[in-house]
Amino acid sequence: MKYRYRDILLKAPDGSLLPKVDGGRAIDPSHPAEKARTSYYLKQFQQMGFKYLKLDFLSHGTLEGVHFDPAIQTGIEAYNQGMRQIVDETLNRMFLSLSIAPLFPSGYGHARRLSCDTKGHISGGDQTTEYMLNSLTYGWWTNKTLYIADPDHVVLGENADQGARNVTEGKSRLLSAIISGGMILDSSGLADDPQGRELARAVYGDRNLFAVADQGEAFRPLEGDTGDKAAAAFTRKSAHGIYLAVFNYDEKQPQTITVPLDRIDPGFAANSTASVTDISTGKLLPPAQGAIPVELAPAESKLLELHRED
Repeated sequence: MKYRYRDILLKAPDGSLLPKVDGGRAIDPSHPAEKARTSYYLKQFQQMGFKYLKLDFLSHGTLEGVHFDPAIQTGIEAYNQGMRQIVDETLNRMFLSLSIAPLFPSGYGHARRLSCDTKGHISGGDQTTEYMLNSLTYGWWTNKTLYIADPDHVVLGENADQGARNVTEGKSRLLSAIISGGMILDSSGLADDPQGRELARAVYGDRNLFAVADQGEAFRPLEGDTGDKAAAAFTRKSAHGIYLAVFNYDEKQPQTITVPLDRIDPGFAANSTASVTDISTGKLLPPAQGAIPVELAPAESKLLELHRED
């Protein structure tokens, strides 16, 4: 009972509390009461056997203010101090997943959220598959260079908050997680949602897709000038050729997306022919020459593997 909660809040030079950010006040990571509080909870979590720890709104710890430790001159110094304590006290016994956190400095977490909240709808604003894939379009390079990219949770079922409304939409949300590096979290309320359970059986029953997820590699966007939109096509090398993931973000209209082979890989000449395999079904599709047209139903996505025919 030595301290009150207000004592650990970050202060302005005049001693007043800093304004709230996104509904919450910043805590001073250098305050001894906050250090004791962090240590208390980390020990509790580990004693209870938890192996996974989600840390959210970490950017609050980088805000500028007057810190308890006079040696701390900037918000980033305070953030480094606080995160080092978490790493030292968990000693790699817990998987640390960072949510709203600075991209740099890195090295304090195993995973970091690739975008903000993402749920189950294919498009229509934020918290959608397209919204998250916009972040992959410009942040693919962070996967395994800085963190494991966390594409946030997959949500299935119309009873859930913005959950996928059908199998097609659910599979596209799953594929978006797979091509982001393969970290898959599901938060569907399956216990009391028959539709959600039905969707889960259909969406998660594809072993071929999970085999790609197991490889843990992020795909790269085919195009990098999409502005606030997501790329429609993503690629990466496979054991036998090149993977191509293509998305239709229109939930109402079908779409045919035609991709030139030499844009997928310069190794494909203008007159090259490629064999095409649908990863989900394992079926061999008609070969592509010069370009590959991908026909997609509303909200549909496909994962293909292309192999050059010499």
